[in-house]
Amino acid sequence: MEPKYRVNISHVLEEYRKHPTKPRLRMIILLVVLLWFLYYGVTSLRSGRTRTGFFMLAIAAVCSLACAFIYYLTRLPRYVQRVIKTGPVFFFEDHFETQGQNGHRSYDYRHLKGIKETATEFFLEVEAGRYVVIQKVNCSGELISFLGNLKK
Repeated sequence: MEPKYRVNISHVLEEYRKHPTKPRLRMIILLVVLLWFLYYGVTSLRSGRTRTGFFMLAIAAVCSLACAFIYYLTRLPRYVQRVIKTGPVFFFEDHFETQGQNGHRSYDYRHLKGIKETATEFFLEVEAGRYVVIQKVNCSGELISFLGNLKK
């Protein structure tokens, strides 16, 4: 079967950071712990326990900076290299296929979780929180209208 449309996708780290993502449970737990350190530090300062208060605020600040450093400078680029899609995407009548470093995948339009459209991109949600991102710059007019109709 011959594809109706074909488009090449390629993303760099800066583009990936713009994509909508859902917070992971670990990040939510970390945020709650950091907020607890901040709350306990402030209440300790207000009640006169300055050593404890400054200690808790210092722990919150150091943990925040360390987590940001670890996540954004080490883990995120490695994660992006594993997950990022680069290669052709073929659109057929009832499904689309991706090919790239991670292999060949086929997705049925009926099983898409949703399609989000911005001014510059289409986000085809293939699983909860996992998207195939199609840049409109690389698309033909027919493909943009096809994806727009598919969104409806």
